[in-house]
Amino acid sequence: MIIKVFNITFHIFEIPLLIFLVFAAFHSIQTKGLKFKVIDSGPLLFYLIGSICFLSTIAVSMLMAFNQSLVVKALIKWFEVFLLTFLIFFWIDSIRKFKFIYIVLLVGALGFPLLVYLKLLLGSIAFNQYRIFSGYEPLFAFTLLFPFMENFRKDVLFILFLCLVAVFLSFSRGAWLALFPSLLILFKKWYAKKKMLLLAALSLFFVFIISYKPVQILLSWRLISAVDPQSASNIERFGMAKVALDAFKSSPIFGIGAENYASFLVKTGQWDIIRTKEFSTLTPHNFFLQLLAECGVVGFCSFLLVLISLVYILLKVKSPLISNYIKGLQLVFFTFVITITIGYIAGHFRFFMAIIFGLILTLMKSFEVKSEC
Repeated sequence: MIIKVFNITFHIFEIPLLIFLVFAAFHSIQTKGLKFKVIDSGPLLFYLIGSICFLSTIAVSMLMAFNQSLVVKALIKWFEVFLLTFLIFFWIDSIRKFKFIYIVLLVGALGFPLLVYLKLLLGSIAFNQYRIFSGYEPLFAFTLLFPFMENFRKDVLFILFLCLVAVFLSFSRGAWLALFPSLLILFKKWYAKKKMLLLAALSLFFVFIISYKPVQILLSWRLISAVDPQSASNIERFGMAKVALDAFKSSPIFGIGAENYASFLVKTGQWDIIRTKEFSTLTPHNFFLQLLAECGVVGFCSFLLVLISLVYILLKVKSPLISNYIKGLQLVFFTFVITITIGYIAGHFRFFMAIIFGLILTLMKSFEVKSEC
């Protein structure tokens, strides 16, 4: 589900979707022009200002960067993200198109765990291997399934169940933590529908999984290491957070250069806490801290403006026709924010982010959507 082009990571759907939307937008401009109606231009204006300031800050951060080519790479990737976001906003002018892009996002996230399940069925990997699943993609798919849960369709419940198992077997502390709010909402929904039997069945299954000896050993190790201050992982995380703060102090306004965190760590000789040999992939495991380090206060505030405008839209806009889809967007958005607070934005995560942001912005358009304000 991931490809590399010029050493830049893309989701396999990303480039085809971008090409499709460019041509679709061009066709739309030819036939309809550039006019479209919006419910409230305020959040869109704030989003536009935030995104332009954020891209500008990345460009300016090149002046302070150890490795300027990494800044160029970051600028291209973030420009592509915001371009995809605005193309989605511009192209969607109906509920049908909105649902199509939503499905693309769901399938894009769901493909990761399903490929692992396929490998398990083919016997190319073993069930008791450590971290056969990546936790965040099935977590996103889990939240995005919300609109399809109304009638408790068996196929949807089965996929939902597969996502839950994948998140659990990822042994990712971040994914477990980010899953918790969505589970509470789901349990509340099931309780209201008097589906306690289904909850009991899921609970019994997880008890069975935990009782499986290889999983039990891995789970015990993960729970102990998660709270052990002497574990290599925790020492590394705390150390990398300290390096990020040092980087921020050294250049607090515009940062040390986008994507230059690892270069700063190596240049300042603070690698004694690091266990991995892949320095280029290092991050402080907190995107906002990384943002402060690499793009300074200006970059941090610009991105925060983007997020605040999206939160406003999610909390204010209502539509009876896509109310469940909006709930799914709310779940995946806030889950995404939790994951980047305790992690970082991997290459293909930017694809998810672009679609999520684009769909949220689209709620401001006046196609059969009403606002409560």
